[in-house]
Amino acid sequence: MRAKGLKPKVLSQVNASALYWTAAQMVTHHTSGGCDLRPGDLFGTGTISGPTAGSLGSLLEMTQAGRNPIHLETGEVRGFLGDNDEVTLRARAHNPDFVTIGFGECRGQIMSPAAVERDIDK
Repeated sequence: MRAKGLKPKVLSQVNASALYWTAAQMVTHHTSGGCDLRPGDLFGTGTISGPTAGSLGSLLEMTQAGRNPIHLETGEVRGFLGDNDEVTLRARAHNPDFVTIGFGECRGQIMSPAAVERDIDK
């Protein structure tokens, strides 16, 4: 798609309200056993999946472990990520009573072992 100048395909959009545990419950669970929690510590929630197909949080869920692949506008099919695929994650927290925060954009490209080896040799 990148080579053809096509826009990236959005695979999922989900809201953190779909989390099984609230942030307060995660903090309680984390600290109830005596584990320290300090300002600036980060929580990893794991995969966040919503109730609809467009809000599933992982390609594994979206494709049912590759059995129901995604069809792209180029005719390509993906059950799993392939060499040269690029993934972009964006997130933000919004509340009308507060300043919106987020981590911007996190982007990564899948490289074949041969490509990685070529980059190391440079």
